[in-house]
Amino acid sequence: MYFKNKSIFFSPSDLITFMDSTFSSHMERYRLQDSNQADLMDPIDPLLKNLQTKGLEHENLFLQSFISKGKKVVNIENINAKDKLTETKKALHDGVDVIAQGYLELDNFGGVADFLIKVPGASLLGNYHYEVWDTKLSKKMKPYFAIQLCCYAEMLEIEQGILPEKVAIVLGDNKIKHLRVKDYFSYYCNLKSTFMSFH
Repeated sequence: MYFKNKSIFFSPSDLITFMDSTFSSHMERYRLQDSNQADLMDPIDPLLKNLQTKGLEHENLFLQSFISKGKKVVNIENINAKDKLTETKKALHDGVDVIAQGYLELDNFGGVADFLIKVPGASLLGNYHYEVWDTKLSKKMKPYFAIQLCCYAEMLEIEQGILPEKVAIVLGDNKIKHLRVKDYFSYYCNLKSTFMSFH
């Protein structure tokens, strides 16, 4: 979470923190409102840092697999959020096969999706729309995966006019698990509502 135009802006990861621990979520906001508290936070765990590096490697290898198959890929560069959103919208309307690191926003939520994958089916974009795919090192599904993807799916709906029917997780063993959004969306909406009331 961070301040944007004097309001708190959240990411899907903030929802996951809240889902795991309301105390942790409270402390994240406390740190945001009082920067002096940052000195009291635990240092970065070297193991966590290593896992993040391996996660990026897994994500990049999956991206390369699309390129090797001849898919039209746009990788949104690491620029400011406003420009990332503009570039993401352009890629969506251009109908590229794969958008990597696409940035999405809705109200006071925003975040970078690992992949937006073009699939058949009419939308405001044309005779196609996009699904959200995320890469994870885990070889097993975890409940928060679905919540995180539902958040991105809701943000994506604003751009294409329809909620994607499915989202997908690319696990650490490269198995792809597809999830039906409607199976998790009500729970996600209730969690988000509780989160917003909390903050």
